[in-house]
Amino acid sequence: MEAYLMADVKGKDWRQAVDSLLELETAYSFKSSTKSLKNTMRPQAIQHWVSRGRKEAFPSILAGEKADSFHQSIAAWWNDLMPEWRKLEPGSEALAQVDWGETVEGPWGTIRNPGINGLYSILACMKWVLQLHHGEHKMDSGKAPSQWTLLLDDIVWVIDQLKAAESDDEHPAKKPRVDSA
Repeated sequence: MEAYLMADVKGKDWRQAVDSLLELETAYSFKSSTKSLKNTMRPQAIQHWVSRGRKEAFPSILAGEKADSFHQSIAAWWNDLMPEWRKLEPGSEALAQVDWGETVEGPWGTIRNPGINGLYSILACMKWVLQLHHGEHKMDSGKAPSQWTLLLDDIVWVIDQLKAAESDDEHPAKKPRVDSA
């Protein structure tokens, strides 16, 4: 996971995103879910990549894709993955500006999905957008467009919230047995 995400990418923003994902996976004890993230709005590149065993460093289906349109498809998928309390109206100006806000108003639901079928796929998409913008050997998160950085910041914020929820209340201690007399 780390080796793939870090290959050929420079920049502290990207390093922070990958580190946050690794910390979340550590909190999940590196368990892997058999489920995938919701695929209603998922870019075709993910299915293409997964069906080829994640062996293509850059999914060939993305050849000729425009970075901005692929970025918008990721933002739409990200929005679709959000719980109802965080979801933006599709096509809203807020979605175009990737402005979900930073307030937790309920459970995270299905976005809590450990392993390679979870948020790893989102970061892989973000890496591919960088590659579409900069080329394979010049990927630098410090030189990414502001929209890309805003979306990455939101992804990291969600990862950090999931990590905090995992350590705070996802694993309650066993309650002591109460004998009724």
